[in-house]
Amino acid sequence: MASGGISEAGSSAVLWLLGDIAPWDRTCRFELRCHTALANLEGPVLESAECEFAPRRKAGPALRHRTMPVFATHPFVSLANNHMMDYGAEGLAATESALEGLGMEHVGAGGNEADARAPVVLESCGVRVAVIACCERQFGAAGPAEPGVAVLGPWVFEAVRRARAAADAVIVSLHAGVEMLPWPEAWRREFCKALIKAGADIVHGHHSHVPQAFEEYEGGLITYGLGNCIVDPVRWAGHRHTCWSQAFEISMPCKPVQWKLHTLVCGEHDGAVVVSLATAAEAERHQAYLRSCNQTLADDGLWEGVLQHAACDLYAKTYAPWMKWTTRSGFVNRPLAGRERWVRPWRALSESLQGQTREWHSEVEDHLLRYHVFACDSHREMVATALGVLGGEIRDCRTPEALARWIELS
Repeated sequence: MASGGISEAGSSAVLWLLGDIAPWDRTCRFELRCHTALANLEGPVLESAECEFAPRRKAGPALRHRTMPVFATHPFVSLANNHMMDYGAEGLAATESALEGLGMEHVGAGGNEADARAPVVLESCGVRVAVIACCERQFGAAGPAEPGVAVLGPWVFEAVRRARAAADAVIVSLHAGVEMLPWPEAWRREFCKALIKAGADIVHGHHSHVPQAFEEYEGGLITYGLGNCIVDPVRWAGHRHTCWSQAFEISMPCKPVQWKLHTLVCGEHDGAVVVSLATAAEAERHQAYLRSCNQTLADDGLWEGVLQHAACDLYAKTYAPWMKWTTRSGFVNRPLAGRERWVRPWRALSESLQGQTREWHSEVEDHLLRYHVFACDSHREMVATALGVLGGEIRDCRTPEALARWIELS
């Protein structure tokens, strides 16, 4: 296990949990004076000209960032995500070099599967916090002799148990879920709870790009999705919840986990991206949104209903067209239940990042797009949920109350 340091406040080590970092080519200022921060770095850092690196062939945009903001006294990032290998092994090596030059530690990717899965231990005044990072299987998975990212699987539970024996606290940083969805899918919620049972103190969730519900469980804390911490607000302007995020201030070690929630706003000032604490009025709106998200998650019937609405919406407007599936009545592209404004920003962002609408013009690219749907646990579950509900195999929980909550929060 590699080791680093974390800051101390009083008799407890202090760690901040932050969301997704994707500055693209923007200059960024992180105005929050926090202690050690753990965040997700969404894509490689390539300081040289983009033409020096070849983007890999995959479904969706290839991300890269010109610079990294300095956002903590001891910055620490997870590299386990679906964009870290967008520019292949060369992009990963350039990223690791850039981070080392900035004094930023990282976890979740490496020259092979064992390196990618290896935890990092942060130490301060006798407090040892082990961090393990992994992501859903999409693009760039590490293999026994292949560079890449750590893909979640049964190995994580054994890694948690070993880390538990060697550290005072354990954090699993997990990149997973369906984008723009305010709640975790059923499989992910069960997986995160199992991680707590196995010995993790915190599950640090990210990837949704909007703040998601969170919950305490058996003395641990599960943050399913913290939202976008540092991004280009121009590219993310199409959705009302993509330019603010949650930030949890954690005192370690302590069981049950001791935490304080803050919300951060990502905006622009004098041409730079600026991340700062939310104002009182902004924080009040954020808290109202999060309360509603958490109340929905606490009601199993309501939670199942909103997930079914989301699954059927995504199936009609995204998954079925991607698969080029048809029904007896023709191509599946039915109107949504009032949720076109939820799907549109996700589609527009993808086009913005690529600079143009991507046309899938070859059989290989069709295969990659379909691979993206079925290799990823969250997308696969949403497809299965929609088909089960529409086919009558799964009980339909799409009540008017669930629809109203879905419209309210998405």
